[in-house]
Amino acid sequence: MEQPLETNAARLLDSVTGVIKRYEAQWQKTGEKYNLFKVSGIAHKEVIMCHALADLMNPQGTHSQGSRYLRAF
Repeated sequence: MEQPLETNAARLLDSVTGVIKRYEAQWQKTGEKYNLFKVSGIAHKEVIMCHALADLMNPQGTHSQGSRYLRAF
């Protein structure tokens, strides 16, 4: 016998909710969803991000840290 649409929809939503909660727990644990560029409001400004990253990766960059950031990357 076929189950009502509402029952199937409720099961699907419960299943999806469980998956979302697992992902959120993983993101909370690892911090992998954190995006510095989104927080700073420049996520959509690719050229600005590229300039900032290029400076960090440049041993002669304005950060005065030599190759420290390049090595860490």
